Amino acid sequence: MKQEFIDRFETLQKANDDPQLLQQRGRDFEELINNIFQEETVLLRKGFHTADNKSEQIDGAIEIDNRIFLIETKWVKSNIAASDLFSFIGKIENKFFGTLGIFISKEKLSENFIDALNKGRRQVVLVIHGEDIDLLFNPKNDIKINEYISHTLRLCSYDNILHFPVKKYLDILKNEKSVEKIENFNEDSIAFIKNSLWKTPILETDLILKINENSEVLNNKIFEKIISMYSDIFNARFTNLKFDYTIIENFDKFLKNFKANTETLKNYS
Repeated sequence: MKQEFIDRFETLQKANDDPQLLQQRGRDFEELINNIFQEETVLLRKGFHTADNKSEQIDGAIEIDNRIFLIETKWVKSNIAASDLFSFIGKIENKFFGTLGIFISKEKLSENFIDALNKGRRQVVLVIHGEDIDLLFNPKNDIKINEYISHTLRLCSYDNILHFPVKKYLDILKNEKSVEKIENFNEDSIAFIKNSLWKTPILETDLILKINENSEVLNNKIFEKIISMYSDIFNARFTNLKFDYTIIENFDKFLKNFKANTETLKNYS
């Protein structure tokens, strides 16, 4: 995210209790979110009133993965009433079939509020709130909001979740980077993993022959490298929708067929 947007967000957090200033902060937050979507080239329209109902305010509209999302932004000091969410859901359901919504709240929403998303209705609204906002605007994270929304949309489309925290999304990005690090190594143990176990299905018989051809020293290095990577890769299989399961399957085959020496096993017992 551009530093300009982060600076503007930090300025908004400094607003005092002046009612007029707080009201303006809500409008500025809406503009900030729209500016970010514009920068990410997904913005269709900034805040507008619908043609059929001049009193109906929409805070913005974006397009991600060929889906249209209407935006509702909130930055209020007190708890948001569930009626605000139901009002927004009503706006979404009143639009052309397939239209979705994103409810963005600077303040954390209650569990009851989020649970209301799925009470007898088809889920049409994604929620970004509380800690999500702080993490999105943290310069250390460098997250593109449209990519986070795209990932969340895919998860919500096949799994029964109401909200996917940005914190979990950051774990996914971390796992992906850990998996990709292998491309930058040249040592012999990594070379074996890249050439024999990485993304290409391998027959167990062929793997046993390769293990037998290697020296004990090399096989122990491969074992140690696989063990050091296994946690990140195991987690990635459950969170990264693009993860290639061949990797974990090949790793499991290696661990099954290679018997590390006693000294090596001592280090991982």
